[in-house]
Formats: sequence, C-alpha cells, structure tokens
Amino acid sequence: MAAAWPDDRIVFSGEAEHVALVRAEFLERTPEARPGGQIEWRVADVPPLQPSGWPRFRADWRCHQQALQDLVSSRARFLLLCSASQTGLLATKLLMQKKHHAGRPVWILMHAMLSLIRGRWPRRLWNVPMHPRILLGTRDPAELRYLVLGPSIHAELARSLPQRISQFDWIHAPYVFAARHPEIPAEAPDPICFGYFGVSIARPKGFGSFLRMAAELHRAHPRSRFSHVGFVLDRRGLDLRHARVADLSFEPLTTAEYRRRALAATYAVAFTDPDHYRLTASASFLDALGHARPGLYLRNPYVEHYFQQIGDIGYLCNSYDEIRDLAAQLLERFPSERYRRQVENILDGRECFRPEAVARRLRMIMEPHLSREG
Repeated sequence: MAAAWPDDRIVFSGEAEHVALVRAEFLERTPEARPGGQIEWRVADVPPLQPSGWPRFRADWRCHQQALQDLVSSRARFLLLCSASQTGLLATKLLMQKKHHAGRPVWILMHAMLSLIRGRWPRRLWNVPMHPRILLGTRDPAELRYLVLGPSIHAELARSLPQRISQFDWIHAPYVFAARHPEIPAEAPDPICFGYFGVSIARPKGFGSFLRMAAELHRAHPRSRFSHVGFVLDRRGLDLRHARVADLSFEPLTTAEYRRRALAATYAVAFTDPDHYRLTASASFLDALGHARPGLYLRNPYVEHYFQQIGDIGYLCNSYDEIRDLAAQLLERFPSERYRRQVENILDGRECFRPEAVARRLRMIMEPHLSREG
C-alpha cells in the first residue's frame, strides 16, 4: 500500500498484537520506505477466532461496522480488508447493502475461505447462508470487490464461479526478501538437507509424508538430513516417536531461527494437497523462494503456475513415490550446475512478489474505481 500510494496517508488497523508485529516488521524491513507519520497504526476490536459461525456473527458485525464508519468519517478513498471470516464477509455485505460505506469502494483480500467453495454443504440448514459458495455466488453491492493471491487462483475461480468472476482481481502475494542473496554451493553440500517449510499438520500440508520419506531415505543414506523449517501445529495423525527429522519444534520460531533453518536446507519439499491449492496461495512456497531454495513439489496448480512463469525452480512430481525416488537420486548424485541455475532463476523470477511490483498492479486494479475526493 505504501509503495502504491507513497504520497497518501495510510491507516492500518488490527488487533493490538498484530499491529505491533506488522509495525515492527515494516520498520525493520523498509526503514526508508516512508517519512515518519504517514502511516497511522490503530488498534481495533477484532473478534477472536473462536467461536465461529453464528455465535461470532454479532461481534463481526460490530467490528466491520466500525471499519466502515472509520472509512467514511476519515474520508478515506477506499477500505481494504486484509482477511475476513465467513461471518465477517456476510456482515460486510449486509452493512454495505444498508449503505454504511456511503458509496466508497471496499476490497476484501481472500485467503483460505476460497478452498471451502469446493467443500461439502453444512449439515445444519441455518449455516447454509455462510457457506462460501453462497456468500461469493450471490450479488454484491456494486462497490464491493475481491482480491485473490495469484493468477492461477483467479483462473480456478473463473471455472468455479463464472457468473461472479468480474468482481475478482488477482495480485501476486507480496513478499519482502532479505537484502543479501544466499550463497550457492559449488559442489554437493555435506550433508544434503531436505526442508519442510511451514506449520506441520497431517492434512492438507502432508507433513506425515515428509516424516515417512525421511525414515525411508535415512536407512539407505544415513548422512542425509531432514529438517523442519517451522513448527508442529497439530500432532493428530502424526507418528513422531521415531522421526528422522531434525529441529522438531512445537512452538512458533523466532524470525532468526526460521531463517537459520531455511538457509541450512538444500531443497524445500512439499506434499501439500493439490486440490487445496487450487484456490489457496502457499506461504511455504513463498518462503522457499524467499530463501532461494529449489523445491521438490507435489504438483499443484498454484506452484505449477510459477514454474511456468519463472522457469526451472525445482521439480514438479506426481506422487509421493516420485518425490522420494527423486530425493534419493539427488542424494546419490547432486546436480551442482542445475542447482546453481535453479537458484539463479529463483532470484531473478521472484521479483514479481516484491512489494514494489505488487504495488504497481494493485494501483492499476484500484484506481479506476476510486474517487479523487479525499
């Protein structure tokens, strides 16, 4: 936002802990980006994640009503909601139908909710109005629009909700990369390390498959290393008793520790559910690119798009066996020259995720809908 509208005042609102985290990260990573005082940091009364469903609706109504009131009273040109629950989206649509936004444009950045479009209908009839296929498939106020995090997601939405696609635009997921590029090994690292990036649950993240691969390959390649670049969020369905994975953690990592583990990995490995990532961006994929690590990926539409756009940034595989066998080949004969090219492709191709690049597209999308009134 700051890069898209460098001369405008920006108000960032959220729960206290989140505002403090974003502010600290922003000032650390982009100290020269803005003169002091042009971003206002506000604490908002954001409902907790639980309870969900109708018990949360009243709290979401109050929260989104306040956001729209602030939009109007501050004479802002637009409101961007960086996420929304199902009840929050329903509240926003109803409030805008009642003209609480005074005709000003509102965008909602869509995340995991989109993956539920393809899910089952609720068993309880009173929850049907909150199903994403209903929420996103019915007419919106004219000033309400949506952003999704990638062209492949937008293309899938065009197939899933063709009658509504005109309300959706896409941007690449913004990512702030470290100033220094990682070193590229001239020969096979010792040991070669395969890293699982992100939080760990059995499904849809596929951490159980990573544990299985580590156990199977370690027997034939005892010097191989398997690292968890993240933490275990949910142990259900995971057998950790004899795990051959180093660095298992059960609490969120510090930024420094996450970066240490990421840079120690030679390759990223992902067994994420391909169907889930038809409509959802992958933060772990972006982290792998952020640390310039080629990957072994179970083929999915989101990652496959960036292979087509950027080039050779790793390997797309069609099954668990294919990833495991490929990892074994890399352990037996490390392709130094191809690895160097893969890292260079990542460093060149990931520029589309930089905030400055995303800002140009964001401004192109939004400006036609904005009034000059301030």
